[in-house]
Amino acid sequence: MKTSQPDILIDVRVIPPRSKHATIFNEWQSLEEERSLLLVNDHDPLPLYYQFAAEYVGHFQWEYLERGPGVWRVRITKGDFRDPGFTPDRKMQKPRSEPIVLRTGCSTPEPLVLDVRPIFEKGGSPCNAIESAVERLQPGQPFILLVPFEPHPLFAKLGQQGFSHTSRQVSDGSWRVEFKRGMMATPPVVLRGDEQDIVLDARGLEPPEPLVRTLEALAHLKKRQRLRMRSERKPMHLFEQLESRGFAYDCTEQDDHSFITQIWHGHESANASASR
Repeated sequence: MKTSQPDILIDVRVIPPRSKHATIFNEWQSLEEERSLLLVNDHDPLPLYYQFAAEYVGHFQWEYLERGPGVWRVRITKGDFRDPGFTPDRKMQKPRSEPIVLRTGCSTPEPLVLDVRPIFEKGGSPCNAIESAVERLQPGQPFILLVPFEPHPLFAKLGQQGFSHTSRQVSDGSWRVEFKRGMMATPPVVLRGDEQDIVLDARGLEPPEPLVRTLEALAHLKKRQRLRMRSERKPMHLFEQLESRGFAYDCTEQDDHSFITQIWHGHESANASASR
């Protein structure tokens, strides 16, 4: 639904690469319903579409206003949309109607390969296909995922189930991610830890990295430990995840306008957290 309020213009061309996604998603999270961002870029922002499709399915509409060759302009509208209004063209691949799963019956398990790119091409969500594939994994069997963008939220979710991962971009611009269960001994995102606290400084990371890294660290949080996460903005989306997982938290703005969020297992008292 269109609104009489003007679009919020974001000229991505003048934003430093490290800050591009952070700028876009900060604006998106504060955007009112039925309002739009107008992105201007010097190349097709298709990877950004895939990220919206993974994280905000049903809650955005994507509209190309100009498609190169020198300038791309895209309007992204916030609201409830059954159809995102755009389906990526199939490029450099033969069209497929279903995701491809390959398995073998060898005594030594070969990797299970799941290609979810056809699901994204139709504007769908691959969550059910991925969950089904993970459930069918044999002991010690690697899981290889072919996906049009690097799936950071999935890293956190499978990390909580004991999976490590390696990822690389292939020649057509999509990603090959290999997951292995039981290979992660310590949380790589922890910058400093002792018997009391885990400390994570997420400042300078582009969304959704702060959320992903915090959830990865929480998979290693022991009873009576605290995770102290520092971020450049108030992590509103993290709060929803914490509540659904049974964690308690406290968030405080600092003098430099950053935020420190303390997180602990929900059965412990808030007074115990405050005493720290």
